[in-house]
Amino acid sequence: MKKPIGIDLGTTFSAVATIDETGRSKILPNRHGQPITPSVIYFGDDQPLVGEEAKEMQGLGESRIASFFKRNMGDANFFLNFNGHNYTATDLSAIVLRQLKADAETGLGQPIEQAVITVPAYFNNFQREATIQAGRQAGLQVLRIINEPTAAALAYGLHKNAINQTVLVYDLGGGTFDVTLVHITASDIKVIATEGDHELGGKDWDDRIATYLGQRFLEEHGVDPLDDAVTFNDVL
Repeated sequence: MKKPIGIDLGTTFSAVATIDETGRSKILPNRHGQPITPSVIYFGDDQPLVGEEAKEMQGLGESRIASFFKRNMGDANFFLNFNGHNYTATDLSAIVLRQLKADAETGLGQPIEQAVITVPAYFNNFQREATIQAGRQAGLQVLRIINEPTAAALAYGLHKNAINQTVLVYDLGGGTFDVTLVHITASDIKVIATEGDHELGGKDWDDRIATYLGQRFLEEHGVDPLDDAVTFNDVL
């Protein structure tokens, strides 16, 4: 019997999970044996590279890199050009999803056709539809789009408690920092409200720290390490 998978399509890292024989969820490691895959794409002369290899090329100062494009999901005016081809955030997400799918198929030893994909609670209909389209481009039937705070509540088994409860879910990710108020019963998980800064994640913290360190280094040594692509990535 073919199994659907669950995909956390993240801004900085992505992960894939499945349900094992005991009915519990488990992470499927990627082709490198790692539980998470960097959401980074390197557009070389051959097929795009996704994950660790792409992140390594980024660290070496390679410019043909796509990352943090999830922030632009559903934006019709956003695209990146690599090797003469324009890629929307949906196209880029599809490339990542295609690699996640391939790695999961290798791990499970069978084809994968269906998936549930998580999205931030603040995603609007355009962003959700763009995510579904990315899944289709990757060869997946998207069974459902689920809010990340809802997924967190399910992962911690909060819906199994007999009492009704209201929970505040903090989501500090690589690209965003959101808080979501969730009402949970034994049969339903409902998002009451969500708020946050969609450009205040780990990347933004890293950028601020890197800028500070670069400025201090410039003051003391007369050289700005952020002017060079390689040293810039070393600082980050």
